[in-house]
Amino acid sequence: MIFKKINLFLLYISNKLYWKHLLYKIFYKFIYYNKLSETEIIKIIKSRYKVYRDSDLLENELNIKYFQFDFNKFNIDKSHISNFNKQGVGGGANLNLLFSIIYKSNIHNILETGVAFGWSSFSILAAIKNKNNSKLVSIDLPYPGIKNFGYIGSVVPKKLKKKWFLNIASDRSVLKKILVDQNFDLIHYDSDKTYHGRMWAYNILWNNLRMGGFFISDDISDNKAFIDFVDKFNLNPYIILFKNKYIGLIIKK
Repeated sequence: MIFKKINLFLLYISNKLYWKHLLYKIFYKFIYYNKLSETEIIKIIKSRYKVYRDSDLLENELNIKYFQFDFNKFNIDKSHISNFNKQGVGGGANLNLLFSIIYKSNIHNILETGVAFGWSSFSILAAIKNKNNSKLVSIDLPYPGIKNFGYIGSVVPKKLKKKWFLNIASDRSVLKKILVDQNFDLIHYDSDKTYHGRMWAYNILWNNLRMGGFFISDDISDNKAFIDFVDKFNLNPYIILFKNKYIGLIIKK
């Protein structure tokens, strides 16, 4: 275990792309927060909020038509994915949820943090491909130890990329620059899953979400950040169960 940590540290310091992210990881090691287990957090979520299936939430609560995003309509190369999965690259987000919210709506300007293979990027870009003045801005910090960054967004078809602005960097390095004089209609958070990483990003992202906009965060049962964030601003989130994980969705009012 100790050798694995040493190896990871060496990987971080070997590439300046990771330096800022590493400094914050070290800094926050010394900052106390009320760390709870995932089981404890799920218990809090279930006691405080109704947990929905994605289709039930959209059609019965939000009056949004639910679509099944069919990526098989596009010619994509998936031959490399299993190899990268073995190296710890994450899987896809809730593609149907993202596609359904965006497809028939007035959502044009979208930001996502966390890309990996680009499944969420793919569904978002497919949803806006026929919308004028629409774009997707994405941020992704590659996994340490994987020298070939070509896997990032590799499932996104070339014909969808003209509306895509991909930033290969950490949230800390580019997020504030991206948000200057720019508000978004939908923000999808799926990057730094640490408590302090989330709390830092949530606050900044929320300020740049337009009124009526959608804020979506994956894997909210990893730590208490999402719960603390909604408590801080007295927000009313919707919670979605997806593949044994919990997604938080907030509409800014």
